[in-house]
Amino acid sequence: MLIDESKSLRELKDGTSTKLGNDPADSRVPALESVVRVLASAVESSRLVVSSGSKPLDVAIAIAGFGDGYNERLGFRNLDSRNVEAVVSALEEQRERDSDLHTRYHTALEGSLESFNSYSNSPEVCRLLVWFSDGEHDDDNSPGFISRERDQIQSLICGSGGIVDKLRLDGVNIVA
Repeated sequence: MLIDESKSLRELKDGTSTKLGNDPADSRVPALESVVRVLASAVESSRLVVSSGSKPLDVAIAIAGFGDGYNERLGFRNLDSRNVEAVVSALEEQRERDSDLHTRYHTALEGSLESFNSYSNSPEVCRLLVWFSDGEHDDDNSPGFISRERDQIQSLICGSGGIVDKLRLDGVNIVA
């Protein structure tokens, strides 16, 4: 899980005024907690119906935040009923993580790819990146896009051979 930690979640400034941000009530937290609980339930259900020759479902989960940089908040661990509450607790801490000045998607996605590759390079592993952001790449803490930010999106992130292509080549599926 890759979670935005920028101040635009809490508040928005347009130069003259401040208004509530895009997630001032921290709705991202219960939504992501629900994903964790559904995955843990699927793991437990798969263990109950294992038939001869089949294997139960294994899910490993990690949590990272991003804004000014990429921050691993919880390293990869197998998810099951014994540790689901520890993962949910790590997500609860995201309520207070909304003060970074930037929303650097290129840094976040590069960090995610490194984390996936550090965890496993097995072709048998299904890689899913659950990415939460309020949808505004920001590298200069100002409203609107400057040329550097457009270049980052068009080249570093989405361009041929950019980080999104690298994620795809390494088998990472993105749900944003």
